[in-house]
Amino acid sequence: MEYSPKSKAMIEMYNYMPPIYQKKLIKMAAEIDNTKFRSQTLSELIKKYSDQVTNEQFYLLMVDLLQTLSKRPLEDFLSDLHALSPIFVNLGGQEALGKIILELEEWEKSNE
Repeated sequence: MEYSPKSKAMIEMYNYMPPIYQKKLIKMAAEIDNTKFRSQTLSELIKKYSDQVTNEQFYLLMVDLLQTLSKRPLEDFLSDLHALSPIFVNLGGQEALGKIILELEEWEKSNE
């Protein structure tokens, strides 16, 4: 994968940070403007984070992260969801993706 210099630095720094700062770094990655770099960086950091925390801690981060990502243009948000979908399937199985799709449909209807 190709990373921007900022993305590469974030991924490399992650391993040396205490957990509270790792979570902040993930939230910072969600603010990267370039869709490709944001999706790749988030995917990499979230995989690392999920191996280190409880399911509850991970779930809380994902809820917060999805709220942040959902404020982006729909095309960007869908690209982020695509990059993160293996993580969702790993956590909640195919049903998790189905629930996300249903929520997106409701969200889209409410924003028409």
